[in-house]
Amino acid sequence: MPSHGSHGSHHSHSDVSHHSHGLARSSTSRSTALESLKTISDSFKSLPDVAQTLHELPRCIEQLEHIVTFSSEDVTKHVEIGEILDNLRADAKQFLNILRLSALEADQEYQFSIEMIELCDIIMSDSTGVHLQELVETMKTRATDMRESSTKVAEEFIKVNYALMETGKSIPVATETLMSRKQYVTERKRVAERRAAPLKVIRGGFAAAGGVVGVIGGISAIAFPPVALLALSAVLPILAVITNVIEKRNRNCIKERRAEERELKAAIKRLREASNGLNNLIDNLDVFTKFWRNIELILIEIGDRLAEFEYLRTSPSGKIRVEMMRNTWAEANEEYRKYRINLEKLRTLYSQSEDSRSLKSGRTNSTVGGTPNRHSSTKSPTSKSSSRGSRSQNHRKTSTSKSRSSTHGSRTSSHDPSNSSTSCRIHN
Repeated sequence: MPSHGSHGSHHSHSDVSHHSHGLARSSTSRSTALESLKTISDSFKSLPDVAQTLHELPRCIEQLEHIVTFSSEDVTKHVEIGEILDNLRADAKQFLNILRLSALEADQEYQFSIEMIELCDIIMSDSTGVHLQELVETMKTRATDMRESSTKVAEEFIKVNYALMETGKSIPVATETLMSRKQYVTERKRVAERRAAPLKVIRGGFAAAGGVVGVIGGISAIAFPPVALLALSAVLPILAVITNVIEKRNRNCIKERRAEERELKAAIKRLREASNGLNNLIDNLDVFTKFWRNIELILIEIGDRLAEFEYLRTSPSGKIRVEMMRNTWAEANEEYRKYRINLEKLRTLYSQSEDSRSLKSGRTNSTVGGTPNRHSSTKSPTSKSSSRGSRSQNHRKTSTSKSRSSTHGSRTSSHDPSNSSTSCRIHN
């Protein structure tokens, strides 16, 4: 009997010990789940502030809208600007596409925050473990799907950011080329302006001298044959006419130089504005990229920890903390709502700008012949080469070779400062 009692006592002690270890594991799991949930919630609250970015982006878009509305005449005169504008238009289209994708993903994130609130409500209720487990499995699937979507959004933002950076690299080179051309035009304009006054004096002198010689020749013809005076009276008017022609061409040259100088100033100003606008847009896109990258990491964490949430329903202290975290998710839900509203406003604004540009481009193309469409289709967001790396390098190599072979004569003026209009080449 003693041995049996001892044996029973041993089993009783073993059961208590096993139960206490089970409670310890359960308590540890609940603690881990609580800390994980708190970390995830805090991470959502500390995401990069896209609200401020969404307020700043319209200004950037308006700047780019002003830049890319160069007339076709301006573009054909300055091939550097034409190439940059083609790239900016392609980047703008790519940016519009990522805004649309981001809007769809924001809707998913908004719905997910609602589901997380529901999950917190169920954890705080007396629901059975089966019901909770079903919701947990659903949330795990949702988290996985959204993580893949957020990864794609982040990669698309990286692609358009890279494309804008590549465009930005070409702006200083184009600006330097136009500044060199402007310096040459200004110098030739000043030469023509310095020549204007002497030509006017010479023309007036020839005209006056011709009149005097004509009078003297007429008076002298009564007494003797004025051969020299007659010859001089015939030559001086001709010289006056030639001088008048030269003076007129010089005035036209001054007018053309001044017009080209104004165009070059406007082009340089546009390029500098483009550089500033691109830098601002790139900075703002960095915020979007960080936002979606952080979302991706958070969703990975959610997927890893969701299975532990079932322990929260048995912990009284855990329910209090879950209620606090439910409030956090409610705040996140409100932030997503604002995000969606602001993003929709931004997308609408950009769509209107895109439609306006398309309309203007259609009108211009029907009149001038248009600018070749250099935008390649957006590819899978699996590598940088699918973005501007491939589009920019292949397109610009082709564009450069075509420009060198087919436009060597017609567009030399954009690269060779010594080229100018016919009237200025003759007399400068």
